[in-house]
Amino acid sequence: MSSSAKTKKGNAKAVNSEMPKKKNPSAGKSAAQNKKTKDTTSTESSEPSNEFMAELESEHLKIARAENDELRTKIGKLESELKKAKTGNTKTDDKPELVNNLGIHQLELKNVKEQRDNFQKQLNDMTKERDKLQTDVELLQSTQNTQRKTRDSDQESKIENLSKEKDKLQKLLDDMTKERDKLQTDVELLQSTQNTQRKTRDSDQESKIENLSKEKDKLQKLLDDMTKERDRFQKQLDGMTKESPGQKKDGDSSSAKKISRLEEEVEGLRNRLSKIAGAQLTDNNPAIADLSDPNRPLSLGEKFSELYDNEWTDAMEELSDSSDEREVIRQLLEIVVDSYQFCCKRSNEFMDRINGTMEKFSGNSVSEMPKEILKTNKDFRKSLAVHCVYHLQEEFTKLKSRGNAGKKTKAYMKKCVQVCWFMTVQDPKVVINHNVTDHFDEDRFKAYTKKGKQVDYLVWPALHLHEGGPMIGKGVAQGK
Repeated sequence: MSSSAKTKKGNAKAVNSEMPKKKNPSAGKSAAQNKKTKDTTSTESSEPSNEFMAELESEHLKIARAENDELRTKIGKLESELKKAKTGNTKTDDKPELVNNLGIHQLELKNVKEQRDNFQKQLNDMTKERDKLQTDVELLQSTQNTQRKTRDSDQESKIENLSKEKDKLQKLLDDMTKERDKLQTDVELLQSTQNTQRKTRDSDQESKIENLSKEKDKLQKLLDDMTKERDRFQKQLDGMTKESPGQKKDGDSSSAKKISRLEEEVEGLRNRLSKIAGAQLTDNNPAIADLSDPNRPLSLGEKFSELYDNEWTDAMEELSDSSDEREVIRQLLEIVVDSYQFCCKRSNEFMDRINGTMEKFSGNSVSEMPKEILKTNKDFRKSLAVHCVYHLQEEFTKLKSRGNAGKKTKAYMKKCVQVCWFMTVQDPKVVINHNVTDHFDEDRFKAYTKKGKQVDYLVWPALHLHEGGPMIGKGVAQGK
């Protein structure tokens, strides 16, 4: 082999030694896949940032550019060697070796090109993978932002609902506190009223007991005097019996008359004492009622309730055609209240006339009359009440209806007058209570069509045995 051939072969070896060692594409691909897996795991485990993606892309581009420049340098050297081989400047003896070197260089060039193409393909795959990762990262960020916004919105909504619920509960607590304070005030007021009434009632009873005791002492003294008088006459009678028979015969008739007269006086005093005691006991005392009286207070309470169930309902149906329900209820309530006031006025006038007549004949004022006389006058008014009902009904109906009331409404007016008239001639009077408070008291009222803690309007008044006395008939009210 000539020296020039050796020189070229040495140059070829030098070129081969200068060429970078061929990298294993599969090894590069495996490394890239490992890196991809690591990046994917990192992306799934935590939220990747834009800075991390920029650094990753810059690193891959640097590696790709360095390897690309290295390949370009090797290709340039190989092409230069190939041109020198083709120029024919070499000697004939060196031609086989050059041909051999040319084949080697062409094979190496082919391998380098394939390696470049593989690397370019890997670079394209990595670029696509990077774009895909970028898309996944953006999608993940968008999803996380959406979830965060949704979570924040749900939390705000929950907080708002909890705040509203808290405000409602606080308002309810405040209302219950006010209601409790109001009930406490009502209880204290009721207790105070009951204590006052109890003291007044006890004082009145003590006064009555004292008066009865004094009256009893007077009657007892009178009875003792009469007994002494009787004993004195009895002694005289016994003395007469010891006289002569002639005198005895003459005095028998006179003594018998005196004894009979004294016995009649004693019996009269006893009857008078019984009447006075009875009058004192029953006068203005609602606790004692005549069970044979069909118009006693408890019976009137039942009739007042039947008036609401029957005549009031009929009048309500008749008037509902021309007015709304609440207005009709107001009119019917006004009728029963006005009828009670009308009967109270007529009852007082009736009593004044009876007492006035007694004043003319006795010469004593009402305050000077004995209690048994006043009680008799009250009983007299009550006994005549049944004979006055018709005239009072006609008077009130004309006064209230003014000619435009229907048949059922007039029947309701007349029934109101009848029941209220017998209530006002009682001793003491049975009273109706049409005063209401804001609080719905279930002990005083029944619900009309709606229940509630507050009173919307009154439908039917309550009934009491006497002023400030126990209730004998519940009223009716509309709740809200």
